[in-house]
Amino acid sequence: MSTQDKKTEIKALEDNLVVVPTPEYVKDSIKSAIEEHAQSRSHPYATLEDRGFVTLSNDVCSDSETHAATSKAVKAAYDLANIANQNAIRNNANFLEKKQNGADVPDKAEFVKNLGLRETVELAKNSVPNSRKINGRALTNDVSLNAADIGAMNATSLGTIGNGSRFSDYVLSGFYNVTVSNPSSVPDFPLFSAGYLYGDGILEALNGGNVIFQRYTSHHGQEAVRQSWDKGNTWGGWVSQLVRSSTLLETAGWIQDHNTGVITAWATGEIATAELSMQVPLPITFPTGILNVQVSTKVPKYDVYADGFWQVIGWDKASVTVELQLVASGAYNRQYQPMIYVVGY
Repeated sequence: MSTQDKKTEIKALEDNLVVVPTPEYVKDSIKSAIEEHAQSRSHPYATLEDRGFVTLSNDVCSDSETHAATSKAVKAAYDLANIANQNAIRNNANFLEKKQNGADVPDKAEFVKNLGLRETVELAKNSVPNSRKINGRALTNDVSLNAADIGAMNATSLGTIGNGSRFSDYVLSGFYNVTVSNPSSVPDFPLFSAGYLYGDGILEALNGGNVIFQRYTSHHGQEAVRQSWDKGNTWGGWVSQLVRSSTLLETAGWIQDHNTGVITAWATGEIATAELSMQVPLPITFPTGILNVQVSTKVPKYDVYADGFWQVIGWDKASVTVELQLVASGAYNRQYQPMIYVVGY
């Protein structure tokens, strides 16, 4: 037989009776034990392997493995990391800007190497073999071409030929200004039976290697040509190619005989009504000199009382001076015009 007892101690009675605690007693005992344990500090702490109690912490600098970070600590760490990231982007000298498109890469050769493109660069650099040539010029260095290299003429004068020069020294393809006041000082200046051609003009040269062609054109339109077939060592004689006549066949003009070099020119002076002298410019400057000058008188309006005439009183290579003579008193206040005719070479 047993009896229930609310006391904490259970003893065996002499009469062999057992005292059994009531449920209320058991419940209260468990509750009391839990409360006592909770209030004690002998609890196990959590580890990386075992469960247990943890301590919350707001410290963002701790390296403890037994403390747990609060949301506040996590937020503070996030804010610090975000600020550091922004500062790195703005202030880091090694940061590359997207908008630079690679222009701010400090070592581009190393960058190309890291991308595995070095072989591509080498292939592109050697895409044209150095053994190849352009117009006979090797590709080992920069190639500089002039007009003659591509069979063209220079657009500007290659130089000026003056007294004491030689036409045979000017054989590069192109043209040269000629300003020779003394043609006899140039040993190979174009010379014909009538004398030297006019000393101012243009010399053209076409160089084909062995064959060289030269053409001289004076400012008066005279032309002479010659060739060399041995790179300019010897030259054929000058041949007069063209001696043209003036196209101004009205009041002034000129024509030249290409066989003799003789030039015939004519000009008309201004109308005069009283005795005076007048210098009439010629349409061409005679290269060497004047052989003959004549003047006639033109009366623009037929007038039986126009009793006067022009006479020549002087000339030079570019003009003729004439004088009006009136022989009767009735000849005054009439119109008289000089007509000039000149032969020279």
